[in-house]
Amino acid sequence: MNMPAPAELPIGVEGLRHRKANFLSRYRQAALLVATIVLLTAGAVWVARHDDVSNHAMLAGFYLGIAGMGAGFLLALRLRRISWPLFWLVAIGLRVAFFPMTPGPDVYRYVWEGYIQNQGFDPYSHAPDAAA
Repeated sequence: MNMPAPAELPIGVEGLRHRKANFLSRYRQAALLVATIVLLTAGAVWVARHDDVSNHAMLAGFYLGIAGMGAGFLLALRLRRISWPLFWLVAIGLRVAFFPMTPGPDVYRYVWEGYIQNQGFDPYSHAPDAAA
């Protein structure tokens, strides 16, 4: 009489519960991943459309987009794991969503400070509008 190997034995009630819980867990993780990607992407697009924070009418939309991205980040913390290709796809896609944003005036200050520092001077001792 051939006895089946332990792995081939019929699954009992506990085994079925475990499989069902595992299936539901994978389903929840997939739904969580989709919700994370949607929130991050929608938030990034919303922020890019409301990037002029000096305009007070756009400020609320900017903060709404940041809140959406924050919610996506908090959901991402609940993910057990994510594949590297998907991670990089989402990361690069979010950077592309921010391309339409114009840089703020700080960028010009950083360029000026770099120029002054390359000349051998301390950029903090000379203001950009100071007399030469």
